[in-house]
Amino acid sequence: MQTANQLQDHIDGLIDDWKHIAPNRSYADMELATRLLRSVTLLVKHIMPVIQDAGLNQGEFDVLATLCRNGGTLSPTELYQRLLITSGAMTNRLDCLENKGLVQRRVNPADKRSMEVKLTPEGHMLFEPLLELYLAKLATTFSPLEQADKTAINHGLRQLLLSLEGEQ
Repeated sequence: MQTANQLQDHIDGLIDDWKHIAPNRSYADMELATRLLRSVTLLVKHIMPVIQDAGLNQGEFDVLATLCRNGGTLSPTELYQRLLITSGAMTNRLDCLENKGLVQRRVNPADKRSMEVKLTPEGHMLFEPLLELYLAKLATTFSPLEQADKTAINHGLRQLLLSLEGEQ
């Protein structure tokens, strides 16, 4: 009987092919990058139906999540800075969400020169149960991993992100 550590995934086959062609090279970093990229692709494919079933795309979900975890109201600038997107991309997302009745743009009462984006009651009613479904889907998705593995992966990816983000 094979254990999970003895099973091979698609990436193992690719790396074996490279080792056969040029055995004197190290492919450890290629293996990690390829496995990470493949995992992201499959993860997005796995969890997107939860978001799409709510009538949203990933960008719209991200805006609602950002508003929700920040008290329900932010300026457009705060939103695009927190989501690491351009102001134009934020405008498009807000237009779509406003057309769906999920957010409202209004003049900031504290500073009439600026706008704020507020999650509507409909936005709250959509997002709260959606968040529960999303978290449940993620829990199921990551259930094959032990908590220690999740912690180690999270730690390693944090180090990688800090390094990559520092280069920008």
